[in-house]
Amino acid sequence: MSAYWYKNGKLISTTGLHISEIIGNPEAFGLTKKYIEDTYKKYDERMGIEGKAREEIMIEAMKNGWIRIRINRTRSGNNWVIQFADFNKQKKDLKGLIEYFLLDKKEMKKYDIVHFLSYDGKTDEEYDDYYGKGIMTFLEALKKVEKVIVEEVRQYKYFDY
Repeated sequence: MSAYWYKNGKLISTTGLHISEIIGNPEAFGLTKKYIEDTYKKYDERMGIEGKAREEIMIEAMKNGWIRIRINRTRSGNNWVIQFADFNKQKKDLKGLIEYFLLDKKEMKKYDIVHFLSYDGKTDEEYDDYYGKGIMTFLEALKKVEKVIVEEVRQYKYFDY
C-alpha cells in the first residue's frame, strides 16, 4: 500500500501511517501536539493507534486543506481512495492529483478504481472503467478547471504553518 498527504501543490509520501505523519508534524497540519494528546486521552486510546481519536484528528487535518491519498494494490489493478474536506473548494487540487498520478507519473492507470470521499460523506464517488465510468471521465468533466502543478517533496518544511 502506498499513501500520501497533499496540500497546495505539494505531495508528500507517508513513511508509515497517515496518523504518524500528523503526530510527527502537527503544526504542518494546522494542529498542536497538545490537541493530539488531548484527543487520544478523550477516547482513552494509546497515541498512534487507529481508532476514534485518529479519525477525529485526520478530519481536522482535512478541514485544514489536506487531502489524504491511499493506494491499495491488487492483482487486477489499484484501488485509490482520495479523502478531502470539500469537493467544490478542492476540485482543482483533485484534478491536479489525478493528472499527476495518471499522466505525469504514470502510477495510476486508466482502469484503476478511484474513490473520491469527503470526510462528511457529501461526496462519495467511484470511478471504475469496468462500469463505463473510468477516471478519464472525471478529467473530462473538469477539463476547464485550471491545471495545478504537483510537486513531490520529502519534508514538511515546504508547507506554510
